[in-house]
Amino acid sequence: MNPQKGEPFPFDPGVLVDEDGRVWLYSGFATKVPAPASRWHDLTNEGGVVLELEPDMVTVKAGPKLLFPTKDKLRELIRTGKADHKQKSFLGHAFFEASSIRKVDDRYCFVYSSQHNHELCYAMSDRADGDFVFGGTLVDLGDLYMDGNENERQALNYLGNTHGGMCCIGGEWYIFYHRQTDRSSYARQACAERLIRRPDGGFRQAEVTSCGLNGGPLKGKGTYEARIACNLRSREGTGRYDCRNPRKVFAAHPYFTQTGRDREKDGDQYIANIQGGAEAGFKYFAFEDNQMDYLDAVSTSSDPEDIPEFKNIYFERCICSDESPGTVVRGLEGCHGTVHDVYFKDCRVGSSGHGQQTSGRI
Repeated sequence: MNPQKGEPFPFDPGVLVDEDGRVWLYSGFATKVPAPASRWHDLTNEGGVVLELEPDMVTVKAGPKLLFPTKDKLRELIRTGKADHKQKSFLGHAFFEASSIRKVDDRYCFVYSSQHNHELCYAMSDRADGDFVFGGTLVDLGDLYMDGNENERQALNYLGNTHGGMCCIGGEWYIFYHRQTDRSSYARQACAERLIRRPDGGFRQAEVTSCGLNGGPLKGKGTYEARIACNLRSREGTGRYDCRNPRKVFAAHPYFTQTGRDREKDGDQYIANIQGGAEAGFKYFAFEDNQMDYLDAVSTSSDPEDIPEFKNIYFERCICSDESPGTVVRGLEGCHGTVHDVYFKDCRVGSSGHGQQTSGRI
């Protein structure tokens, strides 16, 4: 396909080959791209579009047709009286990028990244080329829009863009997405959460957890890496990595990272820059009877000043550092036979009551 002047900028495509053999391609981007990125064509960016392709999956049979207006385009349609009630259903969660399509119960289910960037939403229709209605948020990197919280500074994890899709595995639906590492929108860690169906056939928003594809709570016994923490924030809260100079803005904040380059084997992701007041949360663990007598958090540093002093938020117990480097948390009791989230808070404080500038890692 060779886009022409005035056509939508093709970006993040998703393709569906329907049961009848018809081929549908969904694409779109909400931000005006520089001319070189479009090969000097003057392309539009009004939202998500659909094209029907010939079976060769190269030749355009019909389209492009605008299905999912961007925030600005949707406002324009509403202002001019051209938006129907189905288009209006996307208000507050308009299309931005990351088109992904599949069928759920013989209906078309479109997944996309919204105007907020840090959430994946979905829309449903009986047609491949129109009449989509907003279904809701599937997952948000900071668990925003759950329990009425829309404050990005109070998100449960740091925010950035996300892309993903849905897949049915063993009769259960999962949402796949990514979050950020290294205080950068372009350093990403793949994640997955199980989705729960609503009585009307839709999907509830998935809570971000540490469970992934486990199918339920993790066993409250054994060793788990810090990289599976689902909640991470500083004493001041969280924020968006898609800002100017995020490493400077979040210089005093904890973050996920690793040594060396990305690799398939021998990964060593950890949480770095843990300063006073920082919190790391893990959800969820199933603690069975007589299965667990203590909890250890092991620092990856051999420097005693680089070892946080943690507090378990859920049980409101101050768990102090060992004198020897390594084991820095010990003493979780009274949690048998139940499912719990586990939070650690670095409770080191300076004379002013603020977190010390020395930073730890786990």
